Parts: sequence; structure tokens; C-alpha cells
Amino acid sequence: MPRWLLRGAADFPVSAVNPRNDVDRENQNYNLKVKHDFGPVVFDSVSNFQRTTSFQVTDLTDSLVFSKLTGLPPAFFSVPGADIANIGIGENTWMQELRLSAPKESAIAWTTGLNLFHTEVGLDGNARSVTPAFATATGIRNNGFTTDSYAAFGEATVPLVGALKGTLGLRATHEEKTASYRYRGVGTPGTVASYAQDLGLKDDLLTGRTGLSYDWARDFMTCATVARGYVTGGFPANSINNPLGKPEVPFAASTSWTYETGFKSELFGHRVKLTGALFFNDVKNGHLFVFNVPTASFTVATLDYQSSGGELAGTVRVTPGFEVFGGVGITRAELVNVPLGSATGAKSGGRVPNVAPVTANVGFQYQVSAAPLGLKGDFFVRGNYQFVGTRAADVANSFDLPSYGVVNGKFGWKGQNFDTYVFANNLLDERYEAFGQSFGPTTQSVRVGQGRIVGLGATAKF
Repeated sequence: MPRWLLRGAADFPVSAVNPRNDVDRENQNYNLKVKHDFGPVVFDSVSNFQRTTSFQVTDLTDSLVFSKLTGLPPAFFSVPGADIANIGIGENTWMQELRLSAPKESAIAWTTGLNLFHTEVGLDGNARSVTPAFATATGIRNNGFTTDSYAAFGEATVPLVGALKGTLGLRATHEEKTASYRYRGVGTPGTVASYAQDLGLKDDLLTGRTGLSYDWARDFMTCATVARGYVTGGFPANSINNPLGKPEVPFAASTSWTYETGFKSELFGHRVKLTGALFFNDVKNGHLFVFNVPTASFTVATLDYQSSGGELAGTVRVTPGFEVFGGVGITRAELVNVPLGSATGAKSGGRVPNVAPVTANVGFQYQVSAAPLGLKGDFFVRGNYQFVGTRAADVANSFDLPSYGVVNGKFGWKGQNFDTYVFANNLLDERYEAFGQSFGPTTQSVRVGQGRIVGLGATAKF
């Protein structure tokens, strides 16, 4: 997919890269879940391995974008191979979680366990450019990143008085991260011949939540929670300083407080289910992406922001096997405590990028027995429409990305331990504006969302 497309171009979305970008991507995901009820306790083990590899051949300049930006004719940026990058990315991730929990009938609901996580990312690039703006994109890079996380967690919900219950959960985590940057120049003016840098960090964090819930009736409950979040700092994946002989700068950890209250209810003999919630988030040093115009690249900025809003969702069982569902979300998210004259272009009171003030969805699911065809299990069909409202394109609120909606569908057969299905995401092939970057007051670029995807899937349980 192109790095950027000129917003408002004739026949949008249209790309003017030369040669055409080529991306070859492969994903592998393996899961193993083991569960056993020992009576007094229930044991769960979840093992996961993921491998992602991709290779990209990318033209760094789009003739439409850079012609509008510079005033030069499009042909100036259409020389094949003049501004081109070959990028290979490989990532391996391992996760192992072990849990012990109380059986369902226990008066006190509890769970405790351990989580081990390891990831390795390798990024190799070879880029050349005759365009001065891409000097920091040129050269040969061999960058590597690792993350090791070790966590112990536990949570319990205890009856207090009558129908009032209290919940307390804690998670203690130790994380270690490393980054290795290796750069070799290719003679681009302004860049160094070589640069090497190694970084590492260790962090210990304690997160958790506490809350109260009250069962007003068998089919109606309310709850309120307070949660503490923490995201460790890290290192930029895109090394834009090394080519200039400067070190890459790590970004700080992010912390947050989340306050939420909500309800769950079932009405009319369990035919109608309603859930709702109100929330407020206070985030310090949130990790937000910022587009750097001089280098035409993205960096991570740590900015404070707050968000508040509400969600309402419902499901109605019209007939046995046929349900309709829908929901709506309202969110207000704004930047706070931004220093005056921030290099990011952000200002206090500005909107957090890509957070829509209104989101909604509506859909249906129909399930019918497969017995008339001599099969066990059920056939099912599911469809839904998802709406995302207008939102800010970047932290500087340079322009807005318009609202959009997509239609998704799924049809298949489901047995006791096996199901198979066909699916279509973005069935109508809506090419909506997903992300935005501003090169200046007169030149806006965007990335469009993924077009129609049709595929087959299957799930087996044993």
C-alpha cells in the first residue's frame, strides 16, 4: 500500500509512484490451549507463537504529492529507481500464560497466574534517493529490537454486604528491552559513512484495578471501577538520526488512570440484552505518532491527553436463532498540558488524532440447524455495518478525516468442535481515509483503508 496519497487528487485514491510499491507479507499464528478442572481449582495454559515476515519495495516519492508540495513538474519525481527503498521486516513472538482459577460455583471468584512474553524484531533496509528530503531515509540499516516481559497477576471478587461485591486485581511486571542500530552510508550528501548504537532499558511496573458491583435484581447489575495503567518506554523503529551521526532518542513510559461505571441488564425473558458505560481516562506521556515533514517520517511523541464518553449496546432475540444487535459510542478526547510552541504542532485543547467523537454499529446473526441436510451442528450467517465519525488527522489538527462506514459478512457451518466459514470484510470496497499526514497548508496526504477482503476460515477444538 502506498505510503501516502494526495488528498483531493482527481480519481482519488490514485498513486503516482514509479515503480509501483510491492509488498510481500506472510503471517503465521499458532495457539495451544489446555484446560483441566481439578475440582477445587481450574487450570488453564495458553501458548502462542506468531511469526511475521514482509519485504517491501517502496518508491519514496509520489509524483502527485511532491509536485504539489514543491511546484516542480511531476516528471521530476517519476524517474524509476531514483528514490527507492528495499525493506525487510521479521518478527517472532512467544507467549506463555499459566492460570489457576476458582470453579464457577465458588462464592469468591478468583484467578492468579504467570505470563511470559518474548519478541524479536529485525528491520533491514537499503535505500537510495536523489531527493534531499529523504537523506535520512537512505543508507543500509540493520536494526534489531527485543522485549522480554515477566508478569505475575491475580484478581478476586468477594461478596461484601448483601448483593454488593468488591473486586481487586494486581499485576506486577518486569520488562527488559534492547535496541541495536547499525547504519552504513551510501554516499548521500549530509549523511555519515557509518554509525552504531546500542540501547537498553529495564522497568518494573505495578498495574491493577479495583471496583464495586451491585446486583439489583437477577437480570440487572451496576458496577464502578478504577484502573491504573502503565506502558513502558521504548525505542524508535525508524532510525532517522543515525544517518546524520546522531543517536536515536528513547521515548518515556506512559501512565494512565481509568474511571468507569456501567450496567448490564436482560429484559423480557432474556430476549433483550442491554449494556452501557461511562468512562474517563487521564493519560500522561501517551505515545502518539507525529509526522516529521523535513524527513517525511514518523516519530513517537509523548503527550498528555484526556478522554471521556459513553457506550451503549444492545441485542434483541427476534426469534429463536435470529438476533439483531447494535451499539453507539460517544468520545471526547483532547490534548492537555502541551508546552507552548511544541515542535509537534500540538496545542492544549486540541483533539487526539484518529479518535472519532461518534462510532456505531448495527447487524444481525441468523443460526439454523443443519439437520435437514443430514449434518450435525448449525449453519449461520452474520452481517454488520460499522460507522466511524469525522476525526482529526494528526496531533496538530491540520485537517479532518471524513466519516466512513464498512459492511462485513460471514457465512458458515458450526459444529461442537469444528467450524468453517467464508467471510468478506469491507464488502462494498469502501476506500476510506484511514490516516493523514500534512506536508503543509496546501499539501495533505492520506493512507486509505484496506479494500475488500474475501477469504475462508476454520477453527478446530480438541
